[in-house]
Amino acid sequence: YYVRDVVIEYIKSDDTPNPIHPVVEGRLVFQNPAAPVAGNITKNVAEDTATIPFSTAEFLAAYSDAQSDPMVNIKITALPSSAAGVLKLAANPVTLNQVILPADLDTLVFFPTANWNGTTNFQWKASDGVYYSINPGIVTINIGSVNDWPVAVDDTYSVVSNGSLTVAAPGVLANDTDPD
Repeated sequence: YYVRDVVIEYIKSDDTPNPIHPVVEGRLVFQNPAAPVAGNITKNVAEDTATIPFSTAEFLAAYSDAQSDPMVNIKITALPSSAAGVLKLAANPVTLNQVILPADLDTLVFFPTANWNGTTNFQWKASDGVYYSINPGIVTINIGSVNDWPVAVDDTYSVVSNGSLTVAAPGVLANDTDPD
C-alpha cells in the first residue's frame, strides 16, 4: 500500500454569477497493484524420451512477486503443439486456461510424440491469489534428434545350383526402413 496526500478543488455552479469553489483535503490509500511475474522454464531432452516431468520447485523458482506473496496457482494460457505431444496433469490432458495448484505441479508431465524432435512450448500465468501475471511465462521444451536404428527385415530368394541371382532395385532394401 502507499498513501498520497491530495487536494481536490471543484467548481459547483448553479448558473449564478458567483460559483462556489470548495476544497477537499484528505488522504488516498492505494493498493499497489503489482502483479506477480511468471518467468521462463527450459527443458532439454533427447528424442525418444518417454516423458518430460515438471516439478513445483521449477515453477516456484520461475515465480516472483514484489509483495512476496506466495504463488497460489498457475493458469495454462497456451498449449504445446499437438504434433509434438501432449501435456498431462495426473494422466489427464491439460486444457487451455486450466488452473493448477502448486501442489499438483509435480504431476505435470509432457508426453512427446514418438520420434518427434524440435522445439515446442506452452505458456503459463502465475497468481498470487489477487492478480495473475501480466505476461505469461514460457516453458520451452527442446527435443534433440537422435539417430534411430534402421530396421532390416529378412529377405528370401531362390536360385538353382550353379546359377546366379539378380535382384532388381530396390532389391534387398525394399522391406527395410530407416526412420531418420
